[in-house]
Amino acid sequence: MKIITGVAIGAAFGAATSLANALSSPYSPLGAPITGTVWAGAAKVLSLLMDSGWAWAALAVAAGWLARTWARGIPAGALALMAATAAYYVMDASVRDEPLAWYESELVLWWAASVLFGTALGAVGAAIRRPGQSVCSPR
Repeated sequence: MKIITGVAIGAAFGAATSLANALSSPYSPLGAPITGTVWAGAAKVLSLLMDSGWAWAALAVAAGWLARTWARGIPAGALALMAATAAYYVMDASVRDEPLAWYESELVLWWAASVLFGTALGAVGAAIRRPGQSVCSPR
């Protein structure tokens, strides 16, 4: 159940990141109406914060933390990042009115990165709940 929560949070994060990007762009249908307003500036700041690497890394750590154990934390980190990536590209395709197939190669590349980094970051998140033990300890 806790892995599913991480996946759901990941999907929501990915979709929200794509929406923030669309709102911050004066060239998108969502961002054009607010161009030049204070809302456009706020959307730009939000987009920069959500689209940063540390925010995506924190997502994987949080998923591992929610999973509680390393056995669940390791896949939870990867699956949360994979869900976030999928939701990001689905939302991008929807906002831009483009076929999702145009994003296929990018999606596969970022899913591979999600597995590589998400497993390690999920383990870190799971280890947060275990004071006094390092990620490398056998217990």
